[in-house]
This record gives sequence, C-alpha cells and structure tokens, in this order.
Amino acid sequence: LDVLSEPPGLPPWLTEEDLDRYASEFARTGFTGPLNYYRNFDRNWELLAGVAGRKVAIPALFVAGERDAVLRMTPPAIMDGWVTDLRETVLIAVHRRTRSNCATAAISLNSLTPVSDK
Repeated sequence: LDVLSEPPGLPPWLTEEDLDRYASEFARTGFTGPLNYYRNFDRNWELLAGVAGRKVAIPALFVAGERDAVLRMTPPAIMDGWVTDLRETVLIAVHRRTRSNCATAAISLNSLTPVSDK
C-alpha cells in the first residue's frame, strides 16, 4: 500500500462517522471472517457442486438500492430462468448509504406484502 497516494478526501457516499464505525468494528473483530470466505472459495465450490444448476423454486423478492454496484454484476434480469417464482423487484432510492437510510429501507420493506401471501 506504500505505493498508493493518499486520496484527497472521502468520497461523497462515505462520511467520517461511517469510516470511524467501520474502523472501530474491524479493530474490535478483526478481518479474519471476511478473508476466510475468500480463503475457502475453492472449497465452497466443491461443497456446492451437488446443487450446481439447481433453480430457486420458492417465492422470492429481489431488493437493492437503485444505485447499488451489485446491480452491475447481478441485475434482476439475470435471475430469469434461475429464480422461478420471483414475485417482485424492489429498487430503493438511496443516495448515500448510512445507518439511518438503511433503517428507512427496512421500514419500507416491512410495509410490503409478505412474499408468502401473494
């Protein structure tokens, strides 16, 4: 990391409070858990070989922030043919991720009709 230059400041979606929170949590819990997922990546593929190609056949709901980067890698359309009972796609308008707007999103989700009731 020594070869990287210091950024001019935080990006607009990350507050100093958020950064402090992440740093304190990593200081408290360490980074072993997140790294272990990647260390075990090949083993996960081996363990899941028995379900390769299976479809999700239970009622499902897709939820993401409308500007979430995951939508570039996994857009809802990618589920066509794999998720056979996708009931709804919900894209939440979030301009910057903070604990308060995540709570707002959770409240919004709680107002949706349960998937099993449709």
